Amino acid sequence: MDLLSLPMSERLNLDGKKKAEYVRTLHEKVRANIEKKIQQYTRQANKGKKKVTLSLETGCGCT
Repeated sequence: MDLLSLPMSERLNLDGKKKAEYVRTLHEKVRANIEKKIQQYTRQANKGKKKVTLSLETGCGCT
């Protein structure tokens, strides 16, 4: 990860609790972004495909 993209106050922060909280929130943001991208990729991959639903019926006469 590029440290230059972080705000100056976060780069200079040496307090353990604040740093841990910052990393925790950063990870939450990254996780949310990854999930959002995965949803976008799946929507794009399934674009134009027909949705197929199967139903099991009793008494179909099959033996």
